[in-house]
Amino acid sequence: MSRPRSRKRAYCLHKSSGRAYVTLDGKPVYLGHHGSPESVDAYDALMGEWIARGRQSAVPDEAAESASSALGTGLTITELVAAFITWARDYYSEPVIAADGSPELDDAGNPRRKPAGAYVNHTLALRPLVRLYGSTPAKEFGPLKLESLRSEALKPYGQTGIDPRTKKPRVIKCRGWSRRVANQNISRIRSAFKWAVSREMIPATVYSALLTMGPLEKGKGGARELPKVKPANQADVDRVLMLLPPTVAAMVQVEAITGMRPSEVCAMRGADIDRSNRARWTYTPTRHKTLAHDIERVIYLGPKCQKILTPMLRVGFIFSPRDPDTWRREQAAKSRTSEPTRKQLAAREENAKRHRFADHYTAQTYYRSIRYACKAAGLDQHWGPNRLRHLAATNIRKSHGLPGRHRC
Repeated sequence: MSRPRSRKRAYCLHKSSGRAYVTLDGKPVYLGHHGSPESVDAYDALMGEWIARGRQSAVPDEAAESASSALGTGLTITELVAAFITWARDYYSEPVIAADGSPELDDAGNPRRKPAGAYVNHTLALRPLVRLYGSTPAKEFGPLKLESLRSEALKPYGQTGIDPRTKKPRVIKCRGWSRRVANQNISRIRSAFKWAVSREMIPATVYSALLTMGPLEKGKGGARELPKVKPANQADVDRVLMLLPPTVAAMVQVEAITGMRPSEVCAMRGADIDRSNRARWTYTPTRHKTLAHDIERVIYLGPKCQKILTPMLRVGFIFSPRDPDTWRREQAAKSRTSEPTRKQLAAREENAKRHRFADHYTAQTYYRSIRYACKAAGLDQHWGPNRLRHLAATNIRKSHGLPGRHRC
């Protein structure tokens, strides 16, 4: 009986030089210093390509090889990504809006801008590309390398980070990409090469070749599937509402009624609400997800939302993180059996001066507030703001008898 072939070649040590190498077709391929993260990443990338080729070595075309040697190495993946990120930081950005609705200005008098979600998503998608193929010439990056990158990104891995409590390094276990995230991130990687082609940094054939790799289909490649987002249970929402500060509880109630996006409820300002019609207020967000597509976004606020928002209305941001902090202090004062000393009062005032609150909640801080309350309520399945949006859609569909899915 023949000996079965192993899935991967061994990661070996060249004792005289201290380098790591792997043997393919009887020839050693050196990867860098043995045990270094760079050599391990190079080994993973090389093995991914080797397996994708059916465990066969690459046979370079003589014409392509001579042309490559004549043109030189050229732009590397790391240089391409650095140039793209510099451009994307400005392109995928949005103005910072003050409480009065005017754009904030920097020291030079220019409008202050902040990175949008698209910039963050592109940055995260390009990390495996730099990690596995950072030193590879950009014009040599093809579909085979892209498929190898996707296979490696689907696997769980450990990432070194700093523990916020102990301030010491620790290894964070990451689950790897899911199938849907993999398809989205591969499109973002292609967009970086498309941008480089438009700037005449690499040949157009590089991007055209990357388009030949299709999306990862369901049940293929061993990719994990993310569960579908289901509506939050109304009973669980009611349990959590009793544990939330009044400000966050009002945000939850308004979102559950209207079905607006979490970022829209966080950025609500009194100046953006038209109250000319007493029966139906209209809220027009200054910034929203579909603004780049020139789509107008209008959210209607009925009597239920009006009752919740009326005690909190102001010209600026309605939901401020400072209000829950004040509420917690008041609750602690009610349960206190003795009066605080002068030293304790001075320490509190000093802490209050050093602690700077944001003007309004973000989608992340809003999400964390709900998660903490879900944990305090002892729920088996925690829910987040996006599930409130699905709950609102379900209630609207039931009350109006709408068939199928209904998008708010």
